[in-house]
Amino acid sequence: MLQTHHRLGEFEIVRLLGKGGMGEVYEAQQDRPRRRVALKVLAPWLAENEEFLARFWREAEVPAQLDHPGIVRIISTGQVDGVAYYTMHLVQGISLAGMIRETRDACTGTLTVLERGGNTPSVGAPQTPPWRKCRQARSNTLPASSTPTRKTATRQSPGLASWSPGR
Repeated sequence: MLQTHHRLGEFEIVRLLGKGGMGEVYEAQQDRPRRRVALKVLAPWLAENEEFLARFWREAEVPAQLDHPGIVRIISTGQVDGVAYYTMHLVQGISLAGMIRETRDACTGTLTVLERGGNTPSVGAPQTPPWRKCRQARSNTLPASSTPTRKTATRQSPGLASWSPGR
């Protein structure tokens, strides 16, 4: 919807952070005060509908009235050239989608190692094997048919002999 370096009022678009059903979220540079913010923009076809526009404003209004470390702070709301937006404190770090992808990749990699009949490589100090990280992350998304059993774990790797699903 918006391009990098495009201006929306006092904000310059830096990059797209994510897309959703109602619009897109960008990292933007605010002019005054000079800071980076997350800028959520309502999709133009939804902004024409009063019901969706009201829902968008409520989406910003409710958390703006709350003060909690687990809730992103709403900074401002506005509308420029028919584009409805609100800004939030920009939180640096990995997205939820990225975290899920990393956990899933760790689990998939573990199964690849198990299918080859090998152990996870360890260099230097003892490391937590990926299958344990997967279990610690409480990732129960693997189909039952691909989950190692005690019998296959014993045959493939002595270190996995005591591992069982859900443990």
